[in-house]
Amino acid sequence: MPFRQRVRRVGLLLFFVLSVSFTAAHSQPPSAGEQPGQQAKAEERVVIQREAMRLIDPKRYQVALPVEPVRKLTIAAPIAGRVKSMLRKPGDKIISGTTVARLDDTEQSLLVEQAEANLKVAEIELRRAKKQAETDLIELSEARLDAAKAAHDLAKFRIEQTNIRAPFAGEVFRIHVIEGQVVSVGTPLCEFGDATQLRVEIPVERKSVKAKQSIKLTIEDTTVDGTVESVLPLADRFGPLRELVKSLASATVLIDNESGRIRPGQLVDVAIIPQQFVTQVPNRSLTNVAEGGRKVQVVRSGVIRNVLVQLLGQVGTDLSYVGGSFAPGDELIVSASQELADGTQVRPANVAAKPAPGNTRGNTGTKSGTNLPRRGAGF
Repeated sequence: MPFRQRVRRVGLLLFFVLSVSFTAAHSQPPSAGEQPGQQAKAEERVVIQREAMRLIDPKRYQVALPVEPVRKLTIAAPIAGRVKSMLRKPGDKIISGTTVARLDDTEQSLLVEQAEANLKVAEIELRRAKKQAETDLIELSEARLDAAKAAHDLAKFRIEQTNIRAPFAGEVFRIHVIEGQVVSVGTPLCEFGDATQLRVEIPVERKSVKAKQSIKLTIEDTTVDGTVESVLPLADRFGPLRELVKSLASATVLIDNESGRIRPGQLVDVAIIPQQFVTQVPNRSLTNVAEGGRKVQVVRSGVIRNVLVQLLGQVGTDLSYVGGSFAPGDELIVSASQELADGTQVRPANVAAKPAPGNTRGNTGTKSGTNLPRRGAGF
């Protein structure tokens, strides 16, 4: 059965007549014959339509969204050898061509000396051949000289490979080896990148973004400006979000970080990925709050609670997925016959109220559907 159908309507709508106890807004002196603390408080009847809630753990949808340098690479050993020295440490900012590590070059130095000697021999042989004026001997000597030059160039190239340099200006992020360690070709030496321009891939509603569009991102409580580089098919790691939003895509966003205030690896928060419990609610249970927000009301342990929610996705025309600070056992208030304040206590009208603490009288005379009011605590 599809996931959407499994989470729909996990309980039947229940209509209850509840006894609602309201605490007076202003204290008044007790009437004649009343002791302090025994002042009557208003109690009214209200009809509430409520339903059980199926809460979905937000971990099902959560994916880390780290920002990474647009240009980032692993600097690896180009040849086998022993690490002679690591010249840079994490956090060092360097220019292009800076040496970050050296491998032992003893063997390569000897090969250079050998190549230089062979080159001299070839040059001498060519001079002798020219003195003898023998065409075949001259051509042979010239070929030997060319081979000696190539061997010399190769030896110099190999010794240069023992000096590992930064391919562009950037920052060292992580060191993977220690001095004295023997490495093979391709062994990672360090992580390196240019942190002045960062990139992050995020899930978006397909119709809400387009390439080159400006976009605001929240990076660990800091708001930054970004530019949509491209809109791509949804990445597999965002797949579970399709349960909440029908039309999704991945967007790569570029962030100008010349100031260096954002560090690679910091996480981006996006509204489309819920951080709180997710549930499905009828649209008519949603009400507006200040600054364009939405809320629902729930019955929690006999107390009315306002819960601010984040709209995640529409289910048909009547239902929506929302995220909010719900708790197991909450019952959603779909509608009520009158407005209910946060913190109002409620109970079924046919359940007798318990006596107030310290009241020595029995409650055998209390009528069904009444309640000795207590003040409901706020959030």
